[in-house]
Amino acid sequence: MIMKKILFSGFLIVLASSFSLAGIKSYDNEDTSGNTVQTGTGAESKKININKELAKAKNAYFHDELDKAEQYVNNVLNVSYDNIKAMELRNKILVLREKISFFKRSVVNDYSIELKRAVKDGNCYEGFLFVKKISSLIPDEDVNSYIMRLNEEKNLIASTIENENDRKEFLNSLEYFQNGKFIKASKLICKLAAKYPKFEDFVGMSRAYIIQETNTKRIDMYYREALRNIRYNRYGKAKDYIELGYILQPENIKLITLMEQINMELM
Repeated sequence: MIMKKILFSGFLIVLASSFSLAGIKSYDNEDTSGNTVQTGTGAESKKININKELAKAKNAYFHDELDKAEQYVNNVLNVSYDNIKAMELRNKILVLREKISFFKRSVVNDYSIELKRAVKDGNCYEGFLFVKKISSLIPDEDVNSYIMRLNEEKNLIASTIENENDRKEFLNSLEYFQNGKFIKASKLICKLAAKYPKFEDFVGMSRAYIIQETNTKRIDMYYREALRNIRYNRYGKAKDYIELGYILQPENIKLITLMEQINMELM
């Protein structure tokens, strides 16, 4: 569901941006020498190599460092205002920022549905997990009312645990879970379930999440392999690795963004 909405709206953004890309490509006086260029005068002057700056910009662009990429592009445009490659990359950065904003909103909308469900079920484990996921994507998203209800549920559970060490393990299990350390969290939950019936409700859930921790490591590997292939302009192979990551985590923003970057390169 997440991917269908993202891909459809991503197509609309690409269509809207194609006109600006076409306009950029109409320039025919690109400086392709790549020679070192002097900028400024006096104490503030410095030399830059256009090709090296563009290479650094592209590398930052594909490594999710858009601010840094934009700075390198501006360095080039300051000395070569009509450099086609720099202008094209600047345009891609602008388009990508819009797409990322949309992708994040789409994913957050789905996470919000899961958050509401968790709060309704009194599941503070998943509740705090989705609060963190939402805040990591859109920091100013209003989740305060959910946090308040989740804290009430957490305090209620803690109040039923008389043993201080068990209470600490409960709080530790919550922290592990919301930070994606599901293996550690599951061990503590199972341990608590042996003493407190309330935790039996969370045992199956915690075990189901363990596979996500394993998947995250695999996704990181697929992402690195995709970047390695992009470095050698093997975009088809890079897309293959991203699609493997989609199978495990279709809402992963890094994967979605990288796929869009490849699609723009192939336009």
